[in-house]
Amino acid sequence: MPLLAPAAQVAAAGASKGIYNARSWTAPRLETAADYTTSTLAPKVSEALRTAARQIRVEEEAPQKRTSSPLTWSFLVAAVLAAGGAVAVIIRQRYRTAMAADTEEEAAAGTTATSPAGDGSGSSTDAGVNGRVSAPGR
Repeated sequence: MPLLAPAAQVAAAGASKGIYNARSWTAPRLETAADYTTSTLAPKVSEALRTAARQIRVEEEAPQKRTSSPLTWSFLVAAVLAAGGAVAVIIRQRYRTAMAADTEEEAAAGTTATSPAGDGSGSSTDAGVNGRVSAPGR
């Protein structure tokens, strides 16, 4: 193995010299290519990209005032009327239920009120929640 060591050193020195020569030859050519690309090719590529972007770009429109269509307003009015109708039906049902319960309570209790005139005439009237006056025995 001692004979191979000097050969390896010679080979390493030769490789080192070859790499040095390759680098010294390549570096100026890369700089020249960079200068050429910057001065001639890059502006052309840049202009081509800008042209493509202009052709692809969507024209920006001024923001339009959003107006609701008559159909939208019709649906809104219909929804409000439906909600109002539902509320009216619920209120009417509760009123009828309350009146029926009041009438049943009066019939079960048999309560009557005397004449509002207070004349002692003995006529009995009963005014319910709804303001109806019922005759005795009814």
